[in-house]
Amino acid sequence: MRHHDDIEKPSGDVTIMVVLCPLDVLSLVVFCVTFSLAAPSNAVALCVFIRELRRKPTPNVIYMINLSISDGIFTVLLLLKMVETVWGQWALPEVFCPIYNALYLGIIYTSILFLTVLAMGRYLSVAFPIRYAAYKSPHYSQVICVILWLTAAAHIYLIFLMENRDLQDTKICCANNASISCANNISSSSANNASICCANNTLICCATNTSTSCANNASVACANLSQSQVDTMLRLEPTVVLFLVPLVLTCLAYLGCFRKLRRSGLPSREKHRALRATAATLAVFVACYTPFNAAQLVGSTFGVSMSWRREALLAAAPSAFLNPLVVFCSSSALQWSAAEGWRAVAGHLRDGWLRLWHGAIPRRKEANGDLMRAPVPVQ
Repeated sequence: MRHHDDIEKPSGDVTIMVVLCPLDVLSLVVFCVTFSLAAPSNAVALCVFIRELRRKPTPNVIYMINLSISDGIFTVLLLLKMVETVWGQWALPEVFCPIYNALYLGIIYTSILFLTVLAMGRYLSVAFPIRYAAYKSPHYSQVICVILWLTAAAHIYLIFLMENRDLQDTKICCANNASISCANNISSSSANNASICCANNTLICCATNTSTSCANNASVACANLSQSQVDTMLRLEPTVVLFLVPLVLTCLAYLGCFRKLRRSGLPSREKHRALRATAATLAVFVACYTPFNAAQLVGSTFGVSMSWRREALLAAAPSAFLNPLVVFCSSSALQWSAAEGWRAVAGHLRDGWLRLWHGAIPRRKEANGDLMRAPVPVQ
């Protein structure tokens, strides 16, 4: 945990120095490395995908554009995570804390959804190429993307409600510590008095209060059980709908791709490359998104807070730069488009440098008074 040391200045001011624990240092390293790699990789991926969309619009390209946007938003949110880790506390006003937590978790689930539809599209193109080509349309893909964004937005709002309620409960709990302590003391005293009273008047107490006490306790227990079940369902719903179902669909899709590719008549080199790309995509999906959702599932089911929840959530951060990497590795068309884009950018940079070079060359006058540039060395 963090340690705060107060250091008094000569002027009387107090400076709080935050000493980071090993987990904070690890989190800061992961966030910095992820941001440094994810920001340029998602920017380049988005440019390549837009270029490919203009050349040949396909459903997978549309899904990849939305995946890059989702990962880009997640990368921007990492900036606040880094500031929070360094300062040792929430940097913005308290009202933004549940909003940020809901956005952070919701964007992770959004990326999961787009990775799932990508996997389903690849499986359909491999298993049913003719039928899928007949129904494959960019308009259908745009409708699917809108539905996925709306689904993610609805669950972000649900997560926000849960986070906001937890925050309010924490405030109430902290505000009522004194009254709770007094209530405990009073109840202890009342319990002692009640035990003496019951020792003297056992038959009267049982005869008078048994039916009323049982009825009240039963109604309270039923109300608490119902509220507990509702809370459990609300906390489990994002994990089940946005992770477990996509995980099953993604695993089935890539296992189907494995089976179809192994039986296909592709050349051995291309087949092995496709199998490696498929395995890498599935491995990134499982490794990045399973730990946190497993902690969420266990904690919500048994009503306990998992001590390794923060470490599990940390595993989801590298997905921001691993997703575009595995997408590039799994598509030769995107690799070709990225190479063409890089050559175009290099050509523009070379032309700009040459124009700058020619503009900086001193001019000299000819005999007739016209300006003539000095000869440029041959490159």
